[in-house]
Amino acid sequence: MGMLNHLVQKTPMIDIGIAAFRFANMDNRFKRQAIEWMLIFRKLIHIRECNSLSCCDINPDLRTAFVKATSEVIQPIALPILFTLQKECMEGGISFYVLSWRHLASKFRATDSVRDRYHASKKCCNVDCPARISGSRSAKKYTCKRCQSVYYCDQACQTR
Repeated sequence: MGMLNHLVQKTPMIDIGIAAFRFANMDNRFKRQAIEWMLIFRKLIHIRECNSLSCCDINPDLRTAFVKATSEVIQPIALPILFTLQKECMEGGISFYVLSWRHLASKFRATDSVRDRYHASKKCCNVDCPARISGSRSAKKYTCKRCQSVYYCDQACQTR
């Protein structure tokens, strides 16, 4: 559990899982890798929800720290990733990966208030935005007129 907690806090592990979902969402050749990440995401959800010491045998303090660290990683990116998956969906509708990510986001309580904090941090919701990747802040954000849930640096970021 300690190693998993360290990975969630200190590495871009979640970014790798997101990339697997994005690739599989657009091309079924990546389905196996995405399913492996789905199992990891399900384990994260299980740890978050499990209250049985006989099931997981996890120190309650360590579990609390792990859930907090995982939530802090997932909450700010959950809605932008969901929007990206929906936009990139090869079926033109809602895919298994969109539904799976939506489930993960709901379990870690990614809500509008989290979205508002993300907006306040001045980070673009385009996962491929150079400013977002570099950690830069944009002076101004534009709201998507259609969904009213994601923010962009400019129109170029919205259409990328």
